[in-house]
Amino acid sequence: MHHQGRMSANQIEAVRKCVSRSVKRGGRFWSRMFPHLPVTAKPIEVRMGGGKGSC
Repeated sequence: MHHQGRMSANQIEAVRKCVSRSVKRGGRFWSRMFPHLPVTAKPIEVRMGGGKGSC
């Protein structure tokens, strides 16, 4: 059963620490998750740039 969703870098690190504590030296753990997908983006049909505004 696969559940899809997004995890932050902090959540991935918390899982890694928890698993390494419970496994200790008896096993190995490989994590195939990496936080490389940006979550924020400009809305559709918005021009690039915009500068610093009116200062």
